[in-house]
Amino acid sequence: MKRHKSTTPCLVSGFTMIEMVVSVGIFVIMTSLILANYQKFLNTVSLGTLANEIAVSIRQAQTYGQNVREFGAGSNTFPSYGVFLNSSITDSFVLFADITGGDKQYNGISCGVAGTECLEVFNIQSNANIARLCGNVKTDGKTINDPTAECGLSSLDIAFTRPNPDASIIGVLGGVSKVYSDAEIILSAARETAQKTVVVWANGQISIE
Repeated sequence: MKRHKSTTPCLVSGFTMIEMVVSVGIFVIMTSLILANYQKFLNTVSLGTLANEIAVSIRQAQTYGQNVREFGAGSNTFPSYGVFLNSSITDSFVLFADITGGDKQYNGISCGVAGTECLEVFNIQSNANIARLCGNVKTDGKTINDPTAECGLSSLDIAFTRPNPDASIIGVLGGVSKVYSDAEIILSAARETAQKTVVVWANGQISIE
């Protein structure tokens, strides 16, 4: 009996080879889109988390100052409390107590060293970081992207003194210290154009934009 060669396309687990190739292609495209959006989602979450962490830390310093928190039990020392940020250190910031100079600025000595003003270092464990530090952007009626805005601060101290809820905002620009009416802490995420800004006013108001 003569056998005829089948002209039916090869089947692979119920699919023709063409159908299999198309299915794999669709799967690869969908996976790429999901992964791309997932990274964007992670960056958005990281920005929001970091902005809240900085705002809460500043609020904590304000609470310490208002409640006249003693620095060390029995020390009879009631300093100003604040948050220090350095534009060259984008992955951390410091909660401090102004126990040495009384100038409402962080003395820069690392945590764990005797006589240090550092209470805690907050290390940023995410894709977001501190991008820029600005002063008087709101007061001057400008935006953070205005080339004439003072957004090149090398450091920023935001401190609160008992029992006043107002903030002392001191930034360093070009090596010179200056008192500001408001401060903007601009945050960004890796490979993303999206940003968030923590705004602190001299009246003690803190907001996230």
